[in-house]
Amino acid sequence: MTGGGEQLTLSVAVPPRSRVSRLRLMEPSDGTGPFDDPDYLFEPWWPGARMLVEAGPGGIDVRCRQLVDPLLAFPELRELPALLAVREALIDGVLMVLDGDGRPDAGLLRARLTEAVARPGGVRPGTPAFVALDLLRLDARSLAGRSFAERRARLVDALCPSDWCAVSRGVVGDGHALAEAAASLGFEAISARLLLAHYRGGPADDAWLRLPVTATRAERMPPFLAVFRSLPL
Repeated sequence: MTGGGEQLTLSVAVPPRSRVSRLRLMEPSDGTGPFDDPDYLFEPWWPGARMLVEAGPGGIDVRCRQLVDPLLAFPELRELPALLAVREALIDGVLMVLDGDGRPDAGLLRARLTEAVARPGGVRPGTPAFVALDLLRLDARSLAGRSFAERRARLVDALCPSDWCAVSRGVVGDGHALAEAAASLGFEAISARLLLAHYRGGPADDAWLRLPVTATRAERMPPFLAVFRSLPL
């Protein structure tokens, strides 16, 4: 879900001193495998590009590691403010590109990222899908000091789901069941988030873990919306 390289900033119709550009992302730590723990929320590890998106009545501000200008590659993100049930939100999430059957496609994602640099006005293959993972600010109020459980609950209330944008779904406590379901759908890992943890920039340690799983089928991942319906949530 994440990638290396510099974190770069784009500002469109927002105040000149972007708050997004000054934020340091929380970085997950590598775990050894699935586990069960009632203090954790377990979610699929979505295969895409990590992004910070601030949306509101003033426009949209996006930061993505892989791009100087994310909106050149993903102009569809301009629609995100219309999906908010609040005035303003700063969201940490993952952007994917879906193929014609609605499945996440790493090749199409790479094509979008490279085409945006090589040919800024070119055709953008595939259809973007954004999965929201965390809510860092709500209506100009920082939520970084609140627990992940509270931030997630507010995120669910703040973002109206659509056919291309949704809050990641997960299960509390039962990491093995989530891992089994995720592996059967083609995921290579799951995420474990400590419910009481605050948001902090840099290494997350045990507050956020990436746990590898072993796929049980060779089939391609189902369509984006079908994945949400297939998970045991």
